[in-house]
Amino acid sequence: MVEEEMEMVEEEMEMVEEEMEMVEEEMEMVEEEEEEEMVKEEEEEMEMVKEEEEERVGRLLQEAMVEEEMEMVEEEMEMVEEEMEMVEEEMEMVEEEEEEEMVKEEEEEMEMVKEEEEERVGRLILERYGTPTSGLRGRALSRPNLPDRLGGRDYIARHYLIPIPPPENQEGETRKKRKRAQRQCIVCAHSEIRDKVEPTFGKICGYTHWTRKDRLERAGDGVAVCFKEGLQSQLLDVVTPPEMEAMFFRVVLADRSALLICAMYRPPRQGPASLHCMTC
Repeated sequence: MVEEEMEMVEEEMEMVEEEMEMVEEEMEMVEEEEEEEMVKEEEEEMEMVKEEEEERVGRLLQEAMVEEEMEMVEEEMEMVEEEMEMVEEEMEMVEEEEEEEMVKEEEEEMEMVKEEEEERVGRLILERYGTPTSGLRGRALSRPNLPDRLGGRDYIARHYLIPIPPPENQEGETRKKRKRAQRQCIVCAHSEIRDKVEPTFGKICGYTHWTRKDRLERAGDGVAVCFKEGLQSQLLDVVTPPEMEAMFFRVVLADRSALLICAMYRPPRQGPASLHCMTC
């Protein structure tokens, strides 16, 4: 009986061992499954991490590309700004050139207007006081004027343009000075003085008029000198023959040259002298 019990115990022990082996196998299987699951989870996590890293790298690459594009855009904008500055500078240069041209044209127009006005004044003077004869006689220009309608005789007006100091080529230089001064200084011996009391005659705007009239009881006769306003003129006290009306002036022209101007007239009948200055 003891042997049978021992055998039964041994069988039970064997069964227990088998169960233990089965349990161990199950445990191994469970461990393997757990390891596989853990490995699988780790692999999945690694995949996710890899994907996230790839996404991050992709975003970084996109950001880098965007930054490069932004830099390129900024460079293009800078180039456009430089071009705009160049265009503005060119426009400013063009505007300056146009302004200079306009100023030049205006100056030319003003010069033309000035020349036309001077020509008009010259024509007016010639219409009023007669045309001078051509040619120089020394340094004097002689011209016959209108006949003395009151006294029934002709008279001669003579004006002198003498440079101060005289140049070497006196005659040629005098001719040049006379030409330059012909519209700045006008000498007239006229019989067109209409006022019986004051020696007035047709005024020319822009000129200062000096007139001398020795016969006041009737209109007509006298001598006049006209200076363009702004010129420095000085009336000189010069002794002249009693039978002559005369005025002597020293004038500084626009080119700073000085002239001595003499205006003389021989009146038909002597009377008390009257000297007047008028500005139009």
